[in-house]
Amino acid sequence: MTITPKNNLHGFWAAGLFMICLLSSNLFLSVAQAQKAPDPKAKAAPVAPSPAEQAAKQVSTISDQLIKLQMAIEGGHLLSPDEAGQLVSLKYQLQDMLMQSPATPQLDKCLYIAAMLFTEREAYDNAYELYGNLSESFPSTPYGLRAKAQMQRLEKKYGADTFAAYIPLTPAAPATAASAPGK
Repeated sequence: MTITPKNNLHGFWAAGLFMICLLSSNLFLSVAQAQKAPDPKAKAAPVAPSPAEQAAKQVSTISDQLIKLQMAIEGGHLLSPDEAGQLVSLKYQLQDMLMQSPATPQLDKCLYIAAMLFTEREAYDNAYELYGNLSESFPSTPYGLRAKAQMQRLEKKYGADTFAAYIPLTPAAPATAASAPGK
């Protein structure tokens, strides 16, 4: 067979078309593989914690701070002005959480510990307020029942009129979290 310019041109076009098809199929495969396989060097985007996870983390942090204050008081130490201010700040943080995320686990326990710390410091108005928040928001939990009993003791000892200025909080929704005492 002799190669004529016509046969050569036809072969040239066929080879060119073959190369275009091959390159485009490789490009298509590369794009498809890139879409399927994640880059091993790429880091996964961090997932933002849910509001419930954020609230649980905040309660855990508050709990740690309350335990430190409790250890200082039980050790017979008076709280420094900074520590006393921290206790008041924790009270407001707990009340904010009660309004925003009342079903946060361990919130009732933290409220009770904070109220007990105020009682031990003889800051009965702050203690009564937290006991009231607790007994209204968690009426059937062990901590809620204890808080109600503490309120009655304070009323009996100092008179109900002493705490007449107490205004209860109204949480966003009924609280359902319950912590077992001693945990």
